[in-house]
Amino acid sequence: MHILVEDANRRKENVTERFLSVPAARGLRMICSYGGSPELLSEATRNNEESRDYTLHYDTHVECLQRLDDPVDYPIQFQPYMPKLLQFFCTSVAKPIDSAAPHSLAQHLGTEWMAKAMRDPCLFHATLFSASATIDMLTGIQSSTVTLYHQTRAIQILNERLTREDPDLSYSTVGTVVPLIFYSMATFDKQSAISHQMGIIRMLLSATPAARSELGPLLGVIKLTMLFFSCVFDTLPVWSCLYPPTVRPKAILRAIITSAACKRGDALLTELETSAILDIYETVSQLDHLIEADVVTITGDIERFVSSNPRYSTPLIAPSDAFNNYSRLRACCHLSASLFWHLLRDRPLSSPGKIPSLERELDLLKTHLKKIDESFLIQKHPELLTWIVFTGAAACIDGNERGSFILQRAFALMAVDSDKLHLMRQGWKYFTLLRKISGAGATC
Repeated sequence: MHILVEDANRRKENVTERFLSVPAARGLRMICSYGGSPELLSEATRNNEESRDYTLHYDTHVECLQRLDDPVDYPIQFQPYMPKLLQFFCTSVAKPIDSAAPHSLAQHLGTEWMAKAMRDPCLFHATLFSASATIDMLTGIQSSTVTLYHQTRAIQILNERLTREDPDLSYSTVGTVVPLIFYSMATFDKQSAISHQMGIIRMLLSATPAARSELGPLLGVIKLTMLFFSCVFDTLPVWSCLYPPTVRPKAILRAIITSAACKRGDALLTELETSAILDIYETVSQLDHLIEADVVTITGDIERFVSSNPRYSTPLIAPSDAFNNYSRLRACCHLSASLFWHLLRDRPLSSPGKIPSLERELDLLKTHLKKIDESFLIQKHPELLTWIVFTGAAACIDGNERGSFILQRAFALMAVDSDKLHLMRQGWKYFTLLRKISGAGATC
């Protein structure tokens, strides 16, 4: 059911020029209102969302979808569906503490974010919106009444706080904008995503040093969201600190090799996968300079490299007997290596037309990756997860497909990295080089 919220801008000062632009959220088929819509809450309460299938296509987290029996003191009026959404957020968006890496962004969302959300109505609405919108996407619903209601209320309170004489730029207010950016990207509403991203930047620039200090790891969540924005829309991040020159494209490959060497007896990679990754490491080292090069230089250097290194031009064949986490992850390594050589050899973005072999391998990568237990990837192989996700995203020729590929794995990536974003910066640099060598150098 699609609810259109009546525009109440004529009754409220428009604050888009000061901090945050909130245009119509086309992906959710709604007109954002600063005046709110109590009709949405009454309808959501009547429907009680009992007809929504929260477990469809997401049976890994069935246990997190059980309804809490005891009511909790919430910062807004309690509704029966709220505990279920909060549980979903804590275990599927934030990830359980025992499955996320220590000090990871996901752990921060499940602890400090949730603690503040339980005391603040604005962040509480944003949290419920995030959980409900995620379930909508997983179950194929365009936008539920509950999603629209909590998005609308979050925006209303947000604008109310920003129109004060002394604007509230606290953790909870700034944090509210993060889901608005993320789900604008998820619905490929670029205009709204840009507006929300610029809004949060203005808020950070206007905040006092004390207010910025309060944000803590939330700044890492914001920065990672901006890296996702860059991948989805094929553009440089708005902050240069997210792509420092000291981080090179080969860094993520070196991290994989170092991690594999440290594990030794518990190593996942066979000699074949290790050799394939080392070949890519050597190649990326030789092509490293292209990340700052123009299109003409990139084209000429790649043509010379490919012609002088024919042994690299044959893609690997992924094993067909992948049946458990280990074998499927090895298959993903084979496919990621093969996709790299496809991008280098065929440069699919430099000329129109699809490459069937690349598309088949990308589909296989999606299939295998979907079947691997996320906690296995997060706890045991964070470097491989990062490399595989950014490789698959770079191989997506269509922008919507690229966005879907990386955003579907965004929560897993939040669970492997801290607010320092060591792995994510490495993955993004590698992604950027791959986009350039595949022919997207004019836009990346």
